[in-house]
Amino acid sequence: FQAEDGIRDYKVTGVQTCALPISAALDPKTSVLILDIADKIIREYNLTVLFITHQLKDALQYGNRIICMENGKIKKDLDDENKSRLTISEVYRWFE
Repeated sequence: FQAEDGIRDYKVTGVQTCALPISAALDPKTSVLILDIADKIIREYNLTVLFITHQLKDALQYGNRIICMENGKIKKDLDDENKSRLTISEVYRWFE
């Protein structure tokens, strides 16, 4: 199912999922607006969300767990406590 506004909605084994159009295709202001609205809804309803992004700054800001993959394998898996100590520079070094 693909809605006109680009939001996809799927039903997977009884779990409701929704893919929001959060991508580099959005201008920075709209991207931040959508992420802030999504973050508010996620926290208000205590939702579990799998947020897939290449925007490391967004992953650090909005995620409470970061899983970094390379060639289909998990390279790093950090919980909220360990993630909160990271700087963006440290995350960029993972890719050197």
